[in-house]
Amino acid sequence: MAVPLTVLTLCLVGAEPGWKQVAEQEGITVEAREVKDSAFAELKATVTVPLSVDALCAGAFGTSLLDRHEPSLQSRQVLSESANERVTYDTISAPVVSDRDYAVRTRREKAGDGSCQVLIDAVPELAPPARADLVRVEKLRCRWTFDPQADGKTRLTYSVWTDPNTSLPAFLVEPSRQKLVFTWVKLVIARAAAAK
Repeated sequence: MAVPLTVLTLCLVGAEPGWKQVAEQEGITVEAREVKDSAFAELKATVTVPLSVDALCAGAFGTSLLDRHEPSLQSRQVLSESANERVTYDTISAPVVSDRDYAVRTRREKAGDGSCQVLIDAVPELAPPARADLVRVEKLRCRWTFDPQADGKTRLTYSVWTDPNTSLPAFLVEPSRQKLVFTWVKLVIARAAAAK
């Protein structure tokens, strides 16, 4: 059976179907793709940086401390923590809409090939009771991937999808979501650079 040319081309260049570039800034490329049954796109940022996998992975994993550099973060409560896993309850101030809250599990996974991932998923079942002054975000998933390159640099990939639980149309929300992707990537790079 013949392989369609588009499939063959995607395999040859290592591209994933569905992604379309939506922005670029300071060498960071941001792409978006549709998510089934959601008005909100999944976003992915990629960049290669002259920093180590370990420093970047530690920067993405962060600490349990409240970091005022994290975008919109108002408060953080640690619900559980171990060396490579943490569950936190955060409240954030959101642009245009009401303030939000969510509980997330953050996991760090190192692989034998020298790469590292940080996975962040909403765990609404672990959150404190809902508050009347906050809108609960129950759908959120992020993945940071750090792959060592032959030249000693690291390929950083950050993907994120969230449903912000808003009645606003997606086209009004997407620009702020894209801006947050750049902010987060730059923050993790800054954390890694500071740890050198």
